[in-house]
Amino acid sequence: MFHRVLVLLQFLAAATLVLTATGVTESTPAIALILIGAGLGVWAWLSFGLTKITVSPALRSDARLVTKGPYRIIRHPMYTAVVVFCLGFVVASVSVWKILFWLVLVAVVVQKSRIEEALLRERFPEYEEYTKRTGRFLPYW
Repeated sequence: MFHRVLVLLQFLAAATLVLTATGVTESTPAIALILIGAGLGVWAWLSFGLTKITVSPALRSDARLVTKGPYRIIRHPMYTAVVVFCLGFVVASVSVWKILFWLVLVAVVVQKSRIEEALLRERFPEYEEYTKRTGRFLPYW
């Protein structure tokens, strides 16, 4: 149930930021963040496998540890992609409530990553070593 709440919060925060955006096409920084987020997301999706991605932090029964593509340096590039992508919509038309929604999104992906990492440590003995050479959301951080 908790996993579903996190997924719902992530979806609502991201959708709210995207659907209420204004001035995106007039903001070069916003466009850059959106393109960087989208590009990283597509790269991660292709590296992970087009049919393997799930929105839940729970592991699938056929889960495997992916360490190629952006996963070579970032353990959660899809979460980074969503956060950067949505930051572009915040930057396009900054407001307190948009910043708050973005911070909720960040808090949700941090929590989801913690759940996933605990499950990955249980399933894959090599995960601990992988965490020592990669950053959670950014390279080496």
